[in-house]
Amino acid sequence: MRRLLHFLVFVQCLADASLQTPASVCEEVVCPRGHPGTVGPQGLPGVIGLPGPPGSFGPAGRTGNPGSPGEKGMRGLRGKQGKTGPKGPRGKTGKDGLSGSPGNVGSPGVPGINGTQGSIGPVGPVGPKGQSGLKGSAGPAGSVGPKGDSGHNGSAGQAGPVGPKGESGDKGSAGPAGPAGPAGPAGPAGPAGPKGLTGSMGPRGFTGYRGQKGEKGTVSVDKVKSILEQLLEGSPVHQGSGCDCLCIHKRSPDLSSGVFRITLTGVGSISVYCDMETDGGGWTVFQRRKEGSVDFYRGWTDYENGFGNLRDDYWMGLARLYKLLQFNGENELRVDLKNYAGNSAYAKYSSFFVGSSSSKYRLSVSGYSGTAGDSLTSSNGMQFSTKDQDNDAHVGGHCASARRAGWWFGSCGYSSLNGLFQSGTSGRYINWYHFPRSWASLLFSEMKFRKA
Repeated sequence: MRRLLHFLVFVQCLADASLQTPASVCEEVVCPRGHPGTVGPQGLPGVIGLPGPPGSFGPAGRTGNPGSPGEKGMRGLRGKQGKTGPKGPRGKTGKDGLSGSPGNVGSPGVPGINGTQGSIGPVGPVGPKGQSGLKGSAGPAGSVGPKGDSGHNGSAGQAGPVGPKGESGDKGSAGPAGPAGPAGPAGPAGPAGPKGLTGSMGPRGFTGYRGQKGEKGTVSVDKVKSILEQLLEGSPVHQGSGCDCLCIHKRSPDLSSGVFRITLTGVGSISVYCDMETDGGGWTVFQRRKEGSVDFYRGWTDYENGFGNLRDDYWMGLARLYKLLQFNGENELRVDLKNYAGNSAYAKYSSFFVGSSSSKYRLSVSGYSGTAGDSLTSSNGMQFSTKDQDNDAHVGGHCASARRAGWWFGSCGYSSLNGLFQSGTSGRYINWYHFPRSWASLLFSEMKFRKA
């Protein structure tokens, strides 16, 4: 390597000497460093010459400045290693060489260390509206809601055609004498017969055929008195103050149920029907439905004064009912019922009262017990209504007209024992909804009270 450097220095000196310096100078003087020349174009590769004989080694010259790199010569024979010369000064950095050809692909580098987790980025903009989802399956059934108010009763159906005339019935036996009619003009007195023994009252007979109109006769005053006396026979008369059905029952516990004439202070002398057997006896009956022979779809005046027959279909009258309840003070109520299937039930209330006419006979009832269910407490505090006086609490409706009855209606309520006497299912019929929990009509009803 050292020999090669000497050789290169020597060649440079020869080139400089040919221009300005004798060859001898290069042997004694270090040639000054010339200006770097420009890189010439790359020449064509020369023909490889034959190796010459090795020359002899000249004396070692001084280390000159690095010359410009010459063309690469042929590799000479390796000479003997000379002594290491002194280290020359560092040359200036040459210009960038030509770009080399791309190197081979290096082996994969060592995987880098995982970076630290970045902070949460800002919320992105709202995306476009998604497509509608599939229809969901039906949810579970909701709980049963509270029972709604009773609906309005439908209007009355048209009357059916008149049926064919029935066959004539057998002639009935004579029934009990009816109340005395107005006295007619006096007729001729008939021969007086002997007075017979008074027989017991027989069962009520069927209504007989209407007889032919008789000749106009006369009735004596004595005859009228006799008829009235006969009507009163068999109905014990209890005069005095403070004795009603309960009082009579306590005094005479062996008496059977029937019509009794009582006299009470502030009430007067009246006839009432006393139930002496049911639930300890002593009950005063003020309402009864059993035959359907009496029309209960009436106006205010009739319901205030009363109508019907004490032993059959009957309404005492609100005015008289108020006076009797007021006389007692504290009262209890019992309602006996029977349906068309033959089943019986009752409802009993420990407190019962009806107000005066100024309150429209307002109902006060509480303390239910029994087997028929409580269908009357919903009417507590309600005024009485009839087809010609709408005092109910139903806004926009008239319950007495819709239900065909006079009653203590709220929002038409759960009961109406004064409805039409018909078999079927309708709010217009005799109803006590909780027996048997429907609007099926009833065959029998009886309302009665006694002192609590």
